[in-house]
Amino acid sequence: MKYQTGAYSSSENLLQLLKDKLVVEGWAVDLHAYVNSADTTFGKRLHIQKNGMFFSLRNFDDYTPTLDYKATGFGKTGIDVRANDSFSAAAKWNEQPGTPFVRMYAQTGSSGIFHLFTTDTKVLLIAEYETERYSHIIFGAHDTLDPGSGGQFLTGASGTFSSTWNIPFDTSTATTACKIAKSDFAGWVLGFAYPADPGQGICSSFNYNNAIRVPNFSPSSTTTVGDIGSSARSSNRLNGLSALMPIYTFVKHEGAYCPFAEFDDLYFINCDLMTAEQTYIVGNRTYKIFPFFGKQTPAVSTQPLFNLGFGVEVDA
Repeated sequence: MKYQTGAYSSSENLLQLLKDKLVVEGWAVDLHAYVNSADTTFGKRLHIQKNGMFFSLRNFDDYTPTLDYKATGFGKTGIDVRANDSFSAAAKWNEQPGTPFVRMYAQTGSSGIFHLFTTDTKVLLIAEYETERYSHIIFGAHDTLDPGSGGQFLTGASGTFSSTWNIPFDTSTATTACKIAKSDFAGWVLGFAYPADPGQGICSSFNYNNAIRVPNFSPSSTTTVGDIGSSARSSNRLNGLSALMPIYTFVKHEGAYCPFAEFDDLYFINCDLMTAEQTYIVGNRTYKIFPFFGKQTPAVSTQPLFNLGFGVEVDA
């Protein structure tokens, strides 16, 4: 993935920087404007699209990002992201066509450092809002096994209206939205049974259940981890490195979960022995390491984030 970094001075400034860089990466801007033209302190909205994917973003500073007035005391400052089917200039930023019930945000604080990873199909934005404290959003398209099966997604660790942390790409909660297209269903799927249909669903390799019947990497259950998962989760104290954990996604079809997508440049990794923001070179591949939130001290893999993070392969 292409890697860029720099400083930002506010949530609005970060939204502007993100827009400018994504335009260079081939994203088109449908709208970038203040939510309320009469109040420039009420945040901006940004609507972007690429290759049939649509996303809505909005910065906010300690006020609820979905109300028409400034309800302060929200307790969060950042960039809210929604996934859409299209863009409507007449609709509110958070009421765009086809918006699924997944509302993720990257916490920005008052200022910080951004780390932006991009490919032709996906975006990973990590905000370092305090020293060695990180927040992220990921959106774009999965690397699907079948090019015609959909793949647009939105995920992260922090829900805009949630007080808890989640594992990105988890599908046991309203953390991940994925758009699929198959013979019996086309649309957004959010979890194991959506939309209220037990015949449809998605599952990732990190869900703590036995739905997909393959060795997975569930961090919270010794009964579903298995030998492969245990090895991937372990830290190698001989060389200070940990195994890369691939991110698989499965889609339910005709009663069974079928392989749907797998990234070849984005992984999970145990951060016990890894250094945040460090570059690691393994053979001819280069990786950057970022914890989901921050390294836990002492290095104990506990809930909610289990000391996991991203291992991102970066362009040479």
